[in-house]
Amino acid sequence: MNSHQGLLLFLAFCTTGENVDVNTTSYPQTFITWHVMNNSTDVQCEAVHSVNKSEQCDFVTKQEDCQIQGGYLDYTRFVYCYLHDYKVAGIFIFVFWLTFLFINMGMAVRDFLCPSLDAIARTLRLSENVAGVTFLALGNGAADIFSIVVLMIKEDRNLSYAETAIGSIFGGGLFVVSVVAGVICLNYKIKVEPVLFFRDMGTYLVAISWLVGMLADGKIVTGEAIGFVTLYALYVVLVLISNQWEKRKKQQAERKPLVASDKERHQNEGIAETSFGSANKDTPAVKSNEKVADVEDSLATLPGETVKNQSQLDQNKNQTDMLNMCSQQCQDFWKALWPYSKSTFTLNRWYYIVLVITEAPLRIFLTLSIPVVNYTKPPKHCWNRLLIMCNLLLGPAITTYAFEGFFQELYSHVYVGLIVLGVSMLVAILVAATSYSDHPPSYQWVFAFLAFLMSVVWIYIIANEVVNVLETCGIVLQLTGAFLGLIILAGGNSVCDFVTNVVVAREGKPQMGFAASYGGPLLNVLMGVGVGSLAAVAKHGGSYTVKLTHQLIIAIAFLLFSIVTAMVGVTLGSFTAHRMLGAVLLTTYIACFIVITSIEFS
Repeated sequence: MNSHQGLLLFLAFCTTGENVDVNTTSYPQTFITWHVMNNSTDVQCEAVHSVNKSEQCDFVTKQEDCQIQGGYLDYTRFVYCYLHDYKVAGIFIFVFWLTFLFINMGMAVRDFLCPSLDAIARTLRLSENVAGVTFLALGNGAADIFSIVVLMIKEDRNLSYAETAIGSIFGGGLFVVSVVAGVICLNYKIKVEPVLFFRDMGTYLVAISWLVGMLADGKIVTGEAIGFVTLYALYVVLVLISNQWEKRKKQQAERKPLVASDKERHQNEGIAETSFGSANKDTPAVKSNEKVADVEDSLATLPGETVKNQSQLDQNKNQTDMLNMCSQQCQDFWKALWPYSKSTFTLNRWYYIVLVITEAPLRIFLTLSIPVVNYTKPPKHCWNRLLIMCNLLLGPAITTYAFEGFFQELYSHVYVGLIVLGVSMLVAILVAATSYSDHPPSYQWVFAFLAFLMSVVWIYIIANEVVNVLETCGIVLQLTGAFLGLIILAGGNSVCDFVTNVVVAREGKPQMGFAASYGGPLLNVLMGVGVGSLAAVAKHGGSYTVKLTHQLIIAIAFLLFSIVTAMVGVTLGSFTAHRMLGAVLLTTYIACFIVITSIEFS
């Protein structure tokens, strides 16, 4: 240690006292400078605000807390090393980047994950009810669920990931229950099915109350996590029982008019038998028609001229068919990569064109790596032999890259990439030798499971980037994890629900849009917390610490108020959702937003 560093250490000691807490967020300038010069890793990245602008780049470069976990872009260095004088511009860039990530996460779920889940459900021959509350529910809430899982398995550093994860659950539920359902109620008078409505709303109320009870002691243990998964299983059973009850009720209602009309049907049959009983006998007209048909058949079998050089014609035909087949494969391959035409950019509105341009780059990578199987598009179900070869080569390679750290821990002495590439090439050759380009093979259903796994990998990658951007925004703007989860992450993930449910209501199905506004958040809570908490307690040694902040408590109170208000309002309105209920729900969310924002910036 030279004299200059010794002086800085002495000043730090005089300024901070004998016991220095390096985990606080308020650091004297001399203390920070000394730690940076000695490459200390004890200081949190939030302390960058206590460093001179000229030293902030060195600080975020040397501090371990400022390094991105499991991401592919270094956002903190981008802000403090390249935009240190233009941090506001960096925030705007992050807003656009977050929008890009949210849009593409929705595209990955909509166009790749959901078709694979539907194909798996059909392969397993699941009923619509079971598939709806399991595979299809996972597809609809994939963005929220994977964001929660990614947050819960990360180690808390600059951002309390636990608060962000729980905040996204409560914030997303409050947004959909209050804003989405409120907008639909303001525009439509909705008749509610009592049994289904109270089934979903009651389970949602129980799930939120149970989650609050789990968080009351500040941690989630293994038993509580398993209990939440059990609650989800009980809800699936409840859905099956209620749907079966509704089905029997409809069948009984349909039998009554059938019994009453039996006598009329028999009378009509008797009249028909007496009036047209002779029509079954052979008539001269029928016999003459049969003779004409025999003459035509005999003429069709008359010998014709033999074709010369038949083998040469067959050979030319086979060559032409092969050329047409290769040309068709290339056309199908290009159409899969770029499923847009000129009319896409000339006949649609500007915002749809912007959406297409935003999705196009990542869509190409997803198409090249995910073997889509879509049984709603017969007869080939999106089968493309040339594209499948690319999927089998690129998909495993991307998976290996995404989980590089995991593979290095398992096989540190073997280069896993070469093994994965070799196996992928063998599988691709095997598929090429046992399939045809004009029709899918009998084992096409296997690719549905591969598509599911690859879709999960891509959604995990995108969700991880979303979390890293939120962490950087929290550092730059000094925002809490709870606020980022309640407002930013919840809002981004809920935009798709807003658009989908409102569009469904505008297409003449407001009851469906209104029901989805409660069923979606319910399944997100059950599956997100269930899977996420299990992964978290397994990662963190049997318990997962969560701190209930004032903002989370306020959000919970407003969410419970919205749920109870909806249940009471629908009951008092004779199981009809009126405009007044929509206005109350929207006002509830606005009030919650104002209170949480005021606490954050006070």
